[in-house]
Amino acid sequence: SISVFMAVAQQCSGQAVVLSYAPLIFSSLNHLDMSATLWIGVVKLLMTVLVIWKIEQIGRRFLLMAGMTVIAIGQLMIGLSFRSTQYDGEGEVQVASSAMRWAFPGVLLVVAGYSASFGPLTWLLTSELFPTTVRGKALGANTVITYLSASLVTSTFLSMHKRVGFCAVFVMYGLVAAFGLVFVYLGIPDTGGKNAMEIEDEMRKMWCWRRQKQLDVELVEPSVPVYEGELA
Repeated sequence: SISVFMAVAQQCSGQAVVLSYAPLIFSSLNHLDMSATLWIGVVKLLMTVLVIWKIEQIGRRFLLMAGMTVIAIGQLMIGLSFRSTQYDGEGEVQVASSAMRWAFPGVLLVVAGYSASFGPLTWLLTSELFPTTVRGKALGANTVITYLSASLVTSTFLSMHKRVGFCAVFVMYGLVAAFGLVFVYLGIPDTGGKNAMEIEDEMRKMWCWRRQKQLDVELVEPSVPVYEGELA
């Protein structure tokens, strides 16, 4: 469940859309500058190096939660930059000149949050959660789910923004990241430096899996009525 969540949520939070359509986003805001796209690459590189360098000290769970929080904030900022979007008679997007003040930092936040969380941790957590006997198959299945999710999100972005507008689309991506943050808090332990048994023990203490265990017990061991004749 955790690996599937990671594979789907990393794409449905909209980071791939931001990277793929950054020029379109900036041009829609009447701001198409090569330095803007250059900064995206710089931020992605810096955050990746930081995570590789400090992941053991910071912790996987904290990085995941912090990164998803930053993604949610960034997507909401991009959405807010389009809140005053209007269309002229020819269907061209007309936005306020100040919109780029929200959109550009929002894009950088999404890229930074993804590079600190989903980017490296999707594969790291999957490899640490599964035993070596099935790890290869789990990673392969995760790869397929990731590409399917990415294809779905990127292929629907243009049609969705034409139907509901840029603002609603990016706010939706932000909400996906926010709901994912709740799941991480309730159901994903920190796997750093722990063996399979220790990770399982940590999961049993978390609300999602503690509740699931209670439901499994109720299904497997239903209450059996005891009659007086049986007692005799």
